[in-house]
Amino acid sequence: MKRNTLMGLFAGLLACGLVFGSGELTRAQKAEASPAGTTPPGIEWLTYDAGISKAQREGKHVLIDFYTTWCGWCKRMDATTFSDPTVISAVNKSMVAVKVNAESSRQVSHNGQKVTERELSGRVYGVSGYPSYWFVDPKGGKLFMLPGYRNAADFLELVEYVGGTHYKTTSFPKFLEAKKSGTKSSK
Repeated sequence: MKRNTLMGLFAGLLACGLVFGSGELTRAQKAEASPAGTTPPGIEWLTYDAGISKAQREGKHVLIDFYTTWCGWCKRMDATTFSDPTVISAVNKSMVAVKVNAESSRQVSHNGQKVTERELSGRVYGVSGYPSYWFVDPKGGKLFMLPGYRNAADFLELVEYVGGTHYKTTSFPKFLEAKKSGTKSSK
């Protein structure tokens, strides 16, 4: 092939986002590609302020995904676990999902004070590795943090544990044990 033809092909691929892209379509791009204008299913991610407010109004638990743009495991989590239909359904049904860029200087409100997402991540939630996930009760109380990549099956168990409020009466190991045996969980 001639050099001009290769350059034209490369420019076309670049314009379509097929070169140097993340491999992920934006929500708007997915909606455009969906038949009959339907929005494809996905976790309904909100900003911190909107998510905390919605959780309080609806009495739902909060899942906060702390990520960075350079984090390979964060991208893998988005591409696999957070794209799994069962996880999507469980999170959207029982929780409010929030994404926080742990390196962002974007301002959010926490307990009436303005902080950056970076400060929220490090100072308020104590996150030091990515990805990390905080589960928060509907009133904003911190339940626990889970660091690192998790596959869909493991993450789904955590969503069921928190979303079903099993954490109030049962330890997580007992919850898993009861789930495997098909019995009700107890302390």
